[in-house]
Amino acid sequence: MAPDPRRPARRVPLTAVLVLVVLVTALAGCTGDDGAAAADLTAHERDEFTFGTPSGWEVRTDEPEEIEVVGTDQVGDSIEAVTGKVGNYEGDGVRLAAQGALDVFRVAVDDHEFTDERDVDVTGADEGILFESTYASATLDERIRQWDVFATAEGSSRVVYLSLKAPESIFDETEMTAVLDSLEVTL
Repeated sequence: MAPDPRRPARRVPLTAVLVLVVLVTALAGCTGDDGAAAADLTAHERDEFTFGTPSGWEVRTDEPEEIEVVGTDQVGDSIEAVTGKVGNYEGDGVRLAAQGALDVFRVAVDDHEFTDERDVDVTGADEGILFESTYASATLDERIRQWDVFATAEGSSRVVYLSLKAPESIFDETEMTAVLDSLEVTL
């Protein structure tokens, strides 16, 4: 149908178009849960690192170079937890230091199995590595899932270690990723 030449053409005011563009842009940034998860983190700061945990988690160990924070989900006597530590290392790169630490851990637990190893970006670090593994729980019928992150800055002989773990049935990958993404190294 052709427009009626006797009627004036309808124009959409420029202001309405701009408001629509701003609203669409703002809503596009609010489509996922990641922003909400990151916004609800409680910061835990040390001289050489900072990380956040979900609101409601409680500090269990609070020392100058180590902090352990436990969550609210639990299976039997196993609870979700995040531990942050800093220590010295010698050698060529953080990967070698990480392998040594993980070898000691692997001996201490039953049926340890590496499931992934990848480089990760950590704010303030030149090198970051994540090792994912599972191991048999001494008290549960399910395995414990664990992410071990090692990060360091160039020229530093210090390494930051972040361990994120929980029984597999309550390991919330979105939540743990938000914790990992909050890690900042200040070596």
